[in-house]
Amino acid sequence: MRSEDEKSWILIPDHRGEKIYYTGERYSTTLQTVGEVPAGYTLIAPETDFDTWNGTEWVTDSAAEKKHIISLADEEKTCLLRLANERNTPLQYVVDLEMATDSERAGLLSWKNPVYC
Repeated sequence: MRSEDEKSWILIPDHRGEKIYYTGERYSTTLQTVGEVPAGYTLIAPETDFDTWNGTEWVTDSAAEKKHIISLADEEKTCLLRLANERNTPLQYVVDLEMATDSERAGLLSWKNPVYC
């Protein structure tokens, strides 16, 4: 491109078609215009869902990542406990009524005794 006085050439960055990332919320879009990357965007992709922009680079928020992992583990634990309870409640009634076979009693006991890996 020529300068305004048309006496020299000006190099303008051309990132058209490249992905740019909004530093506020990490979403991406494709740059459509010639020129610098707009303010608030970067060409650098975040590496995790827990990255935040510090002004020059993405930094992983380890505390938020850990909180999310713990939350997922708690959800899985709740689900597994609910499934175990649904399976064992009818068997517990049979044992309580003294109608269970030796195999059923042993099965219930094995569910109640934790196995540590």
